[in-house]
Amino acid sequence: MDFKKILDDYMKLLNCTAKDLSENSGLSATTISRYRSGERIPEGGTENFARLINGIVSIADREK
Repeated sequence: MDFKKILDDYMKLLNCTAKDLSENSGLSATTISRYRSGERIPEGGTENFARLINGIVSIADREK
């Protein structure tokens, strides 16, 4: 399974938009868009990867 599919699945599961994820992660809407299209993939251990994960966790905590 590729990264963009996994990200899309999480976003659907959490019923969140790219804007929600951008606001909760601190990443730009453009960066989120590039991840969703597969144009870019964040490397594990990078600040952007950590921000993305933290944004997803934040939304998951809020949505329960």
